[in-house]
Amino acid sequence: MSNYPIPKSRFLTGTVKSVQDFSITLSGANYSGTATITEVDPDKCDLFYLGYTGDTYQAAQGALEITNGTTITARRGYAAVSSTTIIHGRIKETY
Repeated sequence: MSNYPIPKSRFLTGTVKSVQDFSITLSGANYSGTATITEVDPDKCDLFYLGYTGDTYQAAQGALEITNGTTITARRGYAAVSSTTIIHGRIKETY
């Protein structure tokens, strides 16, 4: 299993139940971080990477993952003591 799993996305069709945007800040030596969202059914969700802001390109080498129904985890490939990266994403749940 890869250290950076590719999230499952089936680009589900149907009526949209919820859309939530989130941002996860990774600072210094932190390789990963989480965002808490309103509860969703992970099997009925698509996860979208919306880019990053920060002083390095390190977030581009990372991944987003639906950890459970209320948590999204972001990981980046590298960490540096002076580096701060904010990863932006969106989760869409359908009925």
